[in-house]
Amino acid sequence: MAHRRRSGNGHFLPSEDPVAALFYEKGKISTRLSYNHRSPHLISNLFDANGVYNGEGVRSISRLEYSFNFNPIPQVTLNFDAANLLVQPFQNYWQYSEDRYYARDVRDEGRYFGLGARFRF
Repeated sequence: MAHRRRSGNGHFLPSEDPVAALFYEKGKISTRLSYNHRSPHLISNLFDANGVYNGEGVRSISRLEYSFNFNPIPQVTLNFDAANLLVQPFQNYWQYSEDRYYARDVRDEGRYFGLGARFRF
């Protein structure tokens, strides 16, 4: 598992994980496709009073999202959104020795689709 860098005071430094977004706007149409990736990282890392290692980590995860907007008239915007298109579950785990761990939180968040309308008065 990759470890995130820490500053001198022990706080985690900002991630260097990839993020990409493509935008297109022309006339009445605008659209966006975005991707982000989070590397595996530690949430906590400690040894108890008996010298036994305990730690909590998060596995890597990637997200892909899409948005489409259409303005048929200046006062109305119709939109379509699709989130979590890769359908990767969020997973964190508790590690209680160098080679032993168990799942602590696994969320299968599924794909989300939405339709909407905005009105300006």
